[in-house]
Amino acid sequence: MVRGVIWVCATTILLMASVVSAAGLLSMLPGNNTITGWSIIPSYDKHAESGSELVEIYGIQAGDLISAGVVSGASRVYRKGNKRISVDLFQMTTWQNSAQYYNDKRNEIAGLDDFTKTNTIRQEFATATENGTRVAYLWKKEYVCVFVMDGASEADVNAIRSFAAYISGQILD
Repeated sequence: MVRGVIWVCATTILLMASVVSAAGLLSMLPGNNTITGWSIIPSYDKHAESGSELVEIYGIQAGDLISAGVVSGASRVYRKGNKRISVDLFQMTTWQNSAQYYNDKRNEIAGLDDFTKTNTIRQEFATATENGTRVAYLWKKEYVCVFVMDGASEADVNAIRSFAAYISGQILD
């Protein structure tokens, strides 16, 4: 009897953690004007707590995300003047899954224009430009964040770095 109660409690806690985790991912993304001048486009805010919700948000890419170990995700789009940046934050089952996913994505962009990689002991950031679109990836612990922005100017790169720094700070060491 006690073993059954413990199992039910553990299962409930895990389910609650995944729900809080997915909804909490949106709270880890910058708010309006947290990054100076950038505002949220509310109609683009989405978060997923299950495979079916990942499919709703990411369509055919959801299968790859689920296979890579994504357990929850949040998506938000920001605007500053005529510029937009999309930010997708994924929580993976383990840090190993997130590291592998990040490495795969980093390797995909490694040969593109303006490729740069910055790493520290606890995180890594990579960015590159393809056909005028800036793509960047941030890896830290069991999280991977994807940034996409039209434009490849130094100001665009700095904006993405500001978003990445903020989100990295939200992920506890």
